[in-house]
Amino acid sequence: MPPGHDRGCSTRGHRDGPKALHVREWTCPVRGSVHDRDHNAAIDVEQAAGPAVTAEARSMRAA
Repeated sequence: MPPGHDRGCSTRGHRDGPKALHVREWTCPVRGSVHDRDHNAAIDVEQAAGPAVTAEARSMRAA
C-alpha cells in the first residue's frame, strides 16, 4: 500500500495505522466513531490549513 493514506480518527486524533484503499468506511477502535474515509480526510485538511489561512489573513491585514 502506498504511504500517506488515512491513518487516524479526526474526532480525537487516534492513529491506528494505514488502511487499504478499498476501506472506505471504518470505526475508531477507541471511541467507536464511524468515519467515511473522504470526509475524514477533508476534516484533516481543513484542520491543517486553519493555522496557515489564519496567518495569511493576518499578514494581509498588516499590509
